[in-house]
Amino acid sequence: MPRKILALACAVVGLHIIEALTLGTSTLGSFLANWLQILACGFAAFMAFGASRRGHGLSRPFWLIFGGSVTVWGLANLGWMYYEVVLHIEPPATSVVRYLFGLESVLIAVALFLDQDKDSSRIDTESTLISSRSESSFS
Repeated sequence: MPRKILALACAVVGLHIIEALTLGTSTLGSFLANWLQILACGFAAFMAFGASRRGHGLSRPFWLIFGGSVTVWGLANLGWMYYEVVLHIEPPATSVVRYLFGLESVLIAVALFLDQDKDSSRIDTESTLISSRSESSFS
């Protein structure tokens, strides 16, 4: 199984390189580049949610939040593709698409700030904001 996963990842990267070299920033090139990125996000989210199901303690909420962040990135990329391919413009500064890309970063930060001293598989409010260890360092 790991070799198949590596082969799929290499195929997506290889196709992306070929697409960038041959099609560039054309409409078809933009469509294929975004589609390959959405495919990669879907695969990464699938793997992260699978790791969350298999994990114990802190690893469960970490992989769950990370999988959510990759899912948000894929949805944001889908919106970006709509603007580029259908509307032929870049998303405006106030577009939900740009906020989704920012939310992805916030979710990764939340995953990184999970309190590793709490060996619980559920996500509590304190853990989603900031870990108690980091809070004590600000005092």
